[in-house]
Amino acid sequence: MSKKRLSVSEVIRFANEVLDYFGLMLRVRFQEGRGYRMNWKEIVISKRVLEQSEEVMKYFVAHEIGHRAIPNAPGTEATRMIIRHIAWNEGMRNADLFLNVICDPVNNMGNLKGKPWSQDYAEGLREIIEGVKKKADHPIYDWLVKMGKASLAEVQGESIDFLNAFEHECYVLLFHDPRDWAERCRDLARKLKHLFDERPKRIDYRGIPFVKPIPPCIGRTEHSGPVKYVDSDVERATEKDFEEIGKALARLYPKRLKLADPRVLKYYRKWTIYSRIIPLVNSINRTPREKFGGYGGWKINMPLREFDVKASMSKYGVIIPNVTTIRKVYKKGGEERKSRSGALVLIIDKSGSMCGSKIEKAIEASVALVEQARRSGDLVSVIAFDGDPWLISPPSRNYTKIINEICGLTADGATSISLALQMALEQRLSRHATFIITDCIWGDIKEALNLLRQLTEKGKTVIFLLGEKPETIDERILRTIKQWNIKIFIHTSEKPFTFKALKEYTKLC
Repeated sequence: MSKKRLSVSEVIRFANEVLDYFGLMLRVRFQEGRGYRMNWKEIVISKRVLEQSEEVMKYFVAHEIGHRAIPNAPGTEATRMIIRHIAWNEGMRNADLFLNVICDPVNNMGNLKGKPWSQDYAEGLREIIEGVKKKADHPIYDWLVKMGKASLAEVQGESIDFLNAFEHECYVLLFHDPRDWAERCRDLARKLKHLFDERPKRIDYRGIPFVKPIPPCIGRTEHSGPVKYVDSDVERATEKDFEEIGKALARLYPKRLKLADPRVLKYYRKWTIYSRIIPLVNSINRTPREKFGGYGGWKINMPLREFDVKASMSKYGVIIPNVTTIRKVYKKGGEERKSRSGALVLIIDKSGSMCGSKIEKAIEASVALVEQARRSGDLVSVIAFDGDPWLISPPSRNYTKIINEICGLTADGATSISLALQMALEQRLSRHATFIITDCIWGDIKEALNLLRQLTEKGKTVIFLLGEKPETIDERILRTIKQWNIKIFIHTSEKPFTFKALKEYTKLC
């Protein structure tokens, strides 16, 4: 093992060799302090590394770069955020420490296997383990030392029978479990949680920290509020990253997520909702096969999916809307299938009184309706309201964007539905079905009733009242609404109504 004093140029030369090997373009710089770290733009190396052996220097440098190059160590912003969310949802007090504790062994194993510097890395790791063993006064350090020793033994083809049953289970989860990394992290969090009840004192190796948060610590609000990221690294995360995180958490926690960043929660909702609504949508669409019944005229206000361009050109040789445009007519049960509106206007109450299970049920039913509209090729316009209306989408077939926006709704603010109804009337649709989801705690009943009457002239209107009982609804309002041929359903907060909403929508087919 070498003991020569290293130069700055030697350290930077080795760092560049590792960066070139992994294909990373990052800056390398030294700092006077004892810390060492890596963010998404540069490696920061303590000058104290110049006092170490060449093997230890290579360990520290390759280890820091490994956190951005070796899979699950953590590799990407998304991986890092998934691990933090797992720690929060398993009730761990220090998510960043957990991130280090499980990612450092993975990083070590990646550097120990098949890299040009692996032999020197192994010597450096062995030297550090011996130094840390003398100072370790907390189970976390004991655990890390055991994982390091077992990694060294495995790459050298030696037995790891010195691990006890608990440590062996953890080792398998880290390196040999065939499941997805996120599932393994969740199980590791559950196994290691007791080690995090008390934060260990930070141990250093000859002035260089051994375990620390990487990169800068990311905080969150207390359990009563949402998680909030505070470091600039997360600004690099894209919507695709947030969707990847939400999808992973939906697999891990299909029933309930305790804590999540709002940008993650949107996609978590989406994928947990899909697991519930797809069977419903599929069952709704399992109708008897319709029989072709010839051709009929196609008008501009009819669904575009019914317009048969080939048949129109074959018969007339020219496309003139409303004149030479025809459609296929299908029969079901001996009768012609009714032409549907071809458009859905969805009005969602997101006021403060909708918080809790009401807004969650409303979001689920809304996503199901949009998914059904996707299968029918219908235009969709969505309006959310509290004290003010918010046009989530004008008439569009961009169903994925609409669903993502719906899944990001939160309940807060006052309640005023009349402006939302006015906005619905202003949508450029000749005929459409209108679905309103609300708890009917409105402060503008008189204006709302007048606008509801006007909406009935545009097509079928269906209202779902949440968190109410029939006896608590003003009978005069119900009687007035029913006179306008508006269908109204009353549901408690806990009772799902997605299937009923889908059935009402498909009746328009």
